[in-house]
Amino acid sequence: MKVAPGATSVITYWNLEITGLTITDLDLTYTRDQAAAVKSDLVAHGAVTDAFDDNEAIEVDSTNAPGLYRVDVPDAAFAAGVDKVQLCINGAAITPQHMEVELDGKIGTGVSLDSGEATVCGMLTKMADDNAGADFDAETDSQQAIRDTIGVGGASLGDLGGMSTAMKAEVKTEAQAGVDASTDMEKTKDDVATILVRLRTGTVQTVNPLSSTGKLTIVQRDDYSTGEGRQIQFSSTSSAWGNGDITGYKPRFRFRDKKSGANIDLSTGRVNITASTGTQVVQIAPLSTDTAQLRLGRSYDYQLRLISTSTTGPKLETIKTGEVVVEQTLLGAAT
Repeated sequence: MKVAPGATSVITYWNLEITGLTITDLDLTYTRDQAAAVKSDLVAHGAVTDAFDDNEAIEVDSTNAPGLYRVDVPDAAFAAGVDKVQLCINGAAITPQHMEVELDGKIGTGVSLDSGEATVCGMLTKMADDNAGADFDAETDSQQAIRDTIGVGGASLGDLGGMSTAMKAEVKTEAQAGVDASTDMEKTKDDVATILVRLRTGTVQTVNPLSSTGKLTIVQRDDYSTGEGRQIQFSSTSSAWGNGDITGYKPRFRFRDKKSGANIDLSTGRVNITASTGTQVVQIAPLSTDTAQLRLGRSYDYQLRLISTSTTGPKLETIKTGEVVVEQTLLGAAT
């Protein structure tokens, strides 16, 4: 049997196996841990429905529950301070009967509810009020009431939950510092969708992939079309080309794998000559289908060649060569 330390009005039931015992012939003894036994003479209850009274007992029902006796144990037996109490019923006509009672601190004192408290909210209010003077108002302190007070997304917290003026100033300072440390994009619109829109509609500064030393840097799977202004241009005065004026020549361009010797030739429509007074330009416009054939980590060079359409002079001449550096694309998996 278990009761809470300090429990009061504890009623126990015993199987004494004999009916019709005279209650005044019986004794109740309780023994607390490491303490002397305390004996009391039992007194007869008037009825089994009587209220609790120390050291009183009664046979419950000699016909329907023969040998079963109710015994009211004095409150002193269960005072806090020990873990166990031994109870004993003794008398000349019976064999002594024993019961061990554990004082279990995990068992709380029951809350007495009246008719107005016999609801969930009423019980919460009663329990809160009965413990350390807590104040619980079902209309304002329930979970739903709290949610209603806060509002959707905290919309109803007009005063930052009652923060002090100093705390509000600190929050404002920290928030402003975070904004100031962000990028130059409009601070209130730096979500992913907005950034993508800004990137898509903004001005893009292109960089010439051909360096002054003749090295050509190609991004794998990129387009270098004239429509986007990304074409690669080789220009020089007419006298500086290998055979002077290149008007009337057909240009050819290829990427060459220096290890395998395999070539990637651009179609004639992607290599053109633009002639003007004093300066002549060869434009190279490889598309993504061309640059996709370049592999990262491989060594390439390029060759710009001219084929003469005249009956005199060299028929084919390589006039420009150089190193090709292949860089990884930012979109999609590189190969």
